[in-house]
Amino acid sequence: MEATNPASIGLVLLAAKLCEWRSDWPEAARLASVALEQDDRVLDAYQQRALARRLMGDLAGAIGDYDRCIQIDPSCTWAWEFRGACRSTLAGRLPRDQMLELQEQAELDYRQAVRLDPANERATLSMIEAAICADRFLAAFGCAGEAWSVVRCPRLRVVGAWLGCIAGILAERQPRTWDRYLQALRARQSTLGPLTWCVAEINSVLRRLEEEGRHDCGTLARLAEVHEIFLSHFAEGGPALQ
Repeated sequence: MEATNPASIGLVLLAAKLCEWRSDWPEAARLASVALEQDDRVLDAYQQRALARRLMGDLAGAIGDYDRCIQIDPSCTWAWEFRGACRSTLAGRLPRDQMLELQEQAELDYRQAVRLDPANERATLSMIEAAICADRFLAAFGCAGEAWSVVRCPRLRVVGAWLGCIAGILAERQPRTWDRYLQALRARQSTLGPLTWCVAEINSVLRRLEEEGRHDCGTLARLAEVHEIFLSHFAEGGPALQ
């Protein structure tokens, strides 16, 4: 087998990163694949290709890349986290029984990410989202309170406020118990970039709740209001993953 050239692989991945910045996801995926043809154990290449595949809607392909990362390095925190995110998004497209099963797998991925890196604020918030998606609203609301005391990144605190409001509304808590999240959301202290957070999972939950008719119009209106406030934090173009 020919020796790989780390410098050559580095240049290919740099070109792939430039494609990411231009949102040219097909070319980013192609270049990452070129790097992997030279060395199929380069985690950065899998990470770049998985992100591109996820943005193009190829969730199964992205999950496969994260599977390979975990196989190569079981302590790869981001692989556990983002595999959970892909599974959660995919779960929202499935019938209820299958959705709950896959959502449980997503939550296990998030928990492993936090186990490996307790300071991982994104994975901590993702566990709240996973609980909301699995209709465990009281658990989600409890997790939101715990996360609020530890999440420090300004942009992720906006995400935490949004999830806290949604969990509080769906858990039928009194507004005063989640008002701090609403006030933080309305404060508009941080602008979110297109990749700050994927809203596909919550979009799916909101559509499902409306279709199932389990909640009154007032509840659905409060959820829609909170969601719109959150989306208004994103820069022009909104979130990339919807």
